[in-house]
Amino acid sequence: EEGSWWDVIPLMMKMPHRVRNISLIGHYQHGKSLLMDIFVQESHGRIAASEVEKEGSLAQIRYKEYSQLWDPCKVEDVRYTDTRRDERTRKMSGMMTPMSLMMRNLKSDSLLINFFDTPGHSDLLDEASASARIADGALLVVDIYEGVTLNTELSLKRALLEDVTICLCISKLDKCIVGPEKCSPRDAYNRIIKIIERLNTFIRKYSILNPESIVFDPAKGN
Repeated sequence: EEGSWWDVIPLMMKMPHRVRNISLIGHYQHGKSLLMDIFVQESHGRIAASEVEKEGSLAQIRYKEYSQLWDPCKVEDVRYTDTRRDERTRKMSGMMTPMSLMMRNLKSDSLLINFFDTPGHSDLLDEASASARIADGALLVVDIYEGVTLNTELSLKRALLEDVTICLCISKLDKCIVGPEKCSPRDAYNRIIKIIERLNTFIRKYSILNPESIVFDPAKGN
């Protein structure tokens, strides 16, 4: 069973209807690489409790490894998609990094998702542009406190020009609950509404298709 995933992934690659290409776009330091770490955790860290209780079992060994890996005190040192030494030293992505994960959709169908973690620095936007050309969809990551920046708009514009499906992810919501930047629920709600409205205004201005079918709306699930 240990090598089962290595057997499944090549088979999934031969089924195009089961493969999705998703580009993570957004501004510098808005949480794209950390979001990739969470995806890795969700797709690898689920182990049945009954298996973990078996002394010396492979599941128990893996569980201990995952527990150490995802210690909150060490989470900043994971960053799977920051593979180069300069990226880890500067704590910023310098180039587009792909990663393939097995995940399930809302219908519980298994899919092979090729994620492209792109850098958000203004000098490296060509990496995001390249990923948009080969992507089926884009996940736009926006920091709730920094909001929409110029780089956010440039990344969104490129995704609109490539006509890919776009989904919005508002990151760092935990800052609204704990920490020095803690705010009231109403203030957090207003920040979220402001981000959505500004992005929708940008979409209506630059979309080459029907903008009303693309705008972000919680009722649409995007």
